[in-house]
This record gives sequence, structure tokens and C-alpha cells, in this order.
Amino acid sequence: MPAAGDAPEFTASRVDADQWGGWADVPGVESAEPLGVATTRAEAGGATASVAALGVAEGSGLVPGADGEVDDGDAGDVAPGTVVLTPGAADALDAQVGDVVTLGGAELTVAATVDANQSFSHTPVVWTTLDDSQAVGARGSSEGEPVASVVALTTSDDDVFAGALPEADDALGTTTVTTSDARLAVASFAGENTSLTTMQAFLLVISALVVGAFFTVWTISRTGDIAVVKVLGASTGYLLRDALGQAAVLLVGGVAVGAGLSAAAAALLPDAVPVVVTAATTLLPAAGLVLLGLVGAGVSVARITASTRTRRWPPAEPCSPTLPADLEGVTRDLHLEHITLLYPDGDGTLTAVDDVDLAVPAGTTTALLGPSRAGKSSLLAVASGLTRPTRGIVRIGGDVVFTPDTTVAQATRVRLERIGMGFQSPQLLGSLTALEQLELHAHLRGRRPSSVHGRAMELLDAVGVADHAHKRPAQLTGGQRQRVAIARALVGRPEVLLVDEPTSALDHERGTQVVELITRLAREMFAATLLVSHDASTLASVDATVRMVDARIDEPVTAA
Repeated sequence: MPAAGDAPEFTASRVDADQWGGWADVPGVESAEPLGVATTRAEAGGATASVAALGVAEGSGLVPGADGEVDDGDAGDVAPGTVVLTPGAADALDAQVGDVVTLGGAELTVAATVDANQSFSHTPVVWTTLDDSQAVGARGSSEGEPVASVVALTTSDDDVFAGALPEADDALGTTTVTTSDARLAVASFAGENTSLTTMQAFLLVISALVVGAFFTVWTISRTGDIAVVKVLGASTGYLLRDALGQAAVLLVGGVAVGAGLSAAAAALLPDAVPVVVTAATTLLPAAGLVLLGLVGAGVSVARITASTRTRRWPPAEPCSPTLPADLEGVTRDLHLEHITLLYPDGDGTLTAVDDVDLAVPAGTTTALLGPSRAGKSSLLAVASGLTRPTRGIVRIGGDVVFTPDTTVAQATRVRLERIGMGFQSPQLLGSLTALEQLELHAHLRGRRPSSVHGRAMELLDAVGVADHAHKRPAQLTGGQRQRVAIARALVGRPEVLLVDEPTSALDHERGTQVVELITRLAREMFAATLLVSHDASTLASVDATVRMVDARIDEPVTAA
């Protein structure tokens, strides 16, 4: 018997007649049958093989085929001097009914083979009587009485048996386990099960890392599109839902195909690959892989969409700029008041915008000119809420919308509902048609794309590309893409339109046409428009120009 405190183990277990006889008298037990287990060499003719000899009492119901369903002879009727073979043992020994098999020096006659491919510790099983098994490996008791390795119990009343179990184990000196847990008493099973479980864990971790790496690369490849959608007003939550939705489609589809192929292979190769195909071995790992993949996709998107806070400085006291009298009472104009933007620069700071005041009346277009690094794009970033000012405030229609304390979520919401954005390059999403570029705005606001379909087509017609509504960016010319981008910026009826270098990639003629288009649409839609440009020759149609040098307004607002 195993030492006290040790786990049950077949090779160290031995029970005698008193113990299995005692179990037969325990309440709730229908039968208690001894079962001897011994691994030995078997010989038949010129063939030898390792087998697991299982010894049972005559007429035992433990032998396969005792119900009468047999291949040859009367399987299950194990008699002294005979042996019943399983298919694996019969094939290994090339033995048939009537052949003589030698087990541990004892010659036994093959009484039958059974249609049950059984094995113990990876060796095929043969069945003998308990008395014959003593010569194989049990070696009986000192009194000559047969012994067995374990007692196989069949219960008639589980509740009664459960109540009597602890006392019976104590009295008979045994440890009772379920048939499922009994597998752990096979040393090879316990060791291999631990190894396989470890391998499964490693494979799951490796798979998760591979899937996570895939989605990281995939998300990085979409960084440009994600950044554009974020600027257009998409919240971090929207971007996460969008990314997770796309990832879920890929993951569920890919994992389903993989799990299906694995299950099919396991079903086709049961002899070559001993596996168990159940929900626990297929669906559960598949669900875990999908979940880990979604986590990887979410982390990847979160890293890209995370916005860093600019350095905070004590805000200056709000001060209203001096505005021309004809602007009083305007409710959709844009005011930049005492805007200062500082960046850390080594041990000091870099001044990107220095105490700038600027007012853009509703329905007009103001062009912001200046050399490179003058601060034009930085001022536009503050005006759009993409960058928080170190000091100063931004007003739209009299409402304070951006301050040094504005959160990313607040700025994103303002940009979605009140500001239209244009970029140096069109920054269209490659997978969407021209019409879908505009309908995206409705989607970002939680509306059906069809709700803006009519307006989107009107705008595409207004900018001269309605005939190309169903084309993707790769099918459009540079000028056409820029026109689609302008229409996209205006589809939400913004109060403010901010455009950064819209003519930088166009020739003079097309650049002039684009500026004229922006100016005309801003006037028609009564939007306060601030346009950054490096080319004054294309700005004949704007209402006013401002020159910026060394982070400050160098020239006052002048009529164009």
C-alpha cells in the first residue's frame, strides 16, 4: 500500500480478500471485485510483446464482452489456465483462439479475443483469472491467498455510499477514488498528462503572442487611417469598438477554420493520434484564443489612440480681444485669445505660439501665411483641440471650447460636432468610396449613414465630383481627392472650418481653384474658416490674410 499521505498508485497498491470482501458489505455497494494489475512479457510462437495482465475473479463483469458481444469464443468467461486477448495484444503476438501464450512463465490458452482496444500504460491488455495472475506479478500473500492491486466498486445508491465511504476507507485501510481520478494512479498517465498540459499552455501562450503580434502589425499599418478618424472626431471608445469588431471577425473565422480542421484530423486519425474531441478540448481553447486576440487588438489600438498631455502652465487671466464693430453679435465666429503653446526643449522650453489673438468672422475665410516653423500648424492644432494650449482659450460662437484643462474626450466631441478639418494631403480612407468618406461622419455620431446620404451627394456635386461618388481614392486624381476631403469636412455643417495647406500638393491653377471652392462654400454655409497656406498667389479669393513669424502674428488682419 502507498505510504500515508501519498497519492494512490497502481504499482504500489495491494489489497487482499478481507478488504474486497469488506467492501462488498458496505451499504450502497452492489459489487466489489478484485482487479490485479501487472506488466509482463508475453510470448506466443516466435512473437513477444509487453502486455498488461489484468487478473479478475471467474465470471467477473469487468472483462469486455461479458455481455455476449464478442468476436471469438465466449469473451468474459475467463477460466483458470486461459487468457482473453484484446486486439492490440492479439496483433502483437499474432495469436488466435486456441494458441498458447506464456505469461511470466505460466502457459495459458487463448480462450477469446474481445472487440475492445484497451491498453494500460501504453501496453495492450490481456485478461486472466486472479489466481493465474499471481504467477505473473501479484505473487500472492504469505498465506498463499490471492491478492489484487485494486477493488472495483459498483454502487447501487450513491447517496448511501457517499455517507458510508469515509468510515469504510478508515476501517479497511483503503483510499477510494472515482474511475476518472483513478487514471492519475497510473504513473505514466500522470507524468504525460502534466507534460501535455504544460505543452498546451505553452502553445496557447505562443498562439496568443503570435495573434497579438499580428494585430499589432495590422494596427500599425492602419495608424494613418486611425489618426485621421480620430482627428475627424472619433472617440477612443469608437476606435476600440471598430478595431475589436474587425478583429473579432478575423479571429472567429480563422479560429473556427483551425479548430474545425483539427477536429476533422482527430476524427480521421484516431489510431495514429489518440485524442479526445470534446467541447472542453476544442471550443474552450478556441474561445481563449479569440479572447486573447481581442485583448491584443485592443491594446494595440489603445497605444496608438492614446494622447499625451502637453506640459501645463498657469493659465493667464482671460482677456477678450478687440474686435471690429461689424463682428459684434456674430454667433458662429472663431476667437483665439492669448494663445500660448510651449514645448519642453532640453532644460528649457520651445515657444511654438506666443500670445496670439485672432478672430475669424463667421462666413469668411482668413488665410494664415508665414515661413516654415513660424507656428502656423501649431496654432491650427490649438484651434482644433488636437493640442491643448499652455495658456489662453479658444471660443466658438461665444462658447469657450478649449482651454489648458480641456480633456481629450471633450476636445474630440467638440471637433466632431462643431469643427470641420482639412489636411495638407486629402487623408482619405483607402477602403471607402468618396460617398462613404462623407457618410462616415454620421457613423461617428452614432447615426445611420443613410441619414446624411442626400447632403453628402449635394456636397460632392457642389465640389464637382458627384460622378465619382462610388470610386475609391486610388481611382481619383489628386485634385479630386482634395475636393472630396473638403466635402467631408463640411458634411457635418460645422461652425468652424480649419484647413492646413490644402494646396501644397497641387499646381498653381488647381490650388487656386481649391481655395476658391473653400471660400465659396464657407460663405454659403456661414462657417468661420481659417486656412493655413504657404502660397499667397493662390489666395485671391479669401476675405483676409494674416502673416505669422516667429510664433507671433506679424501683421494685422488685412483684406485680401
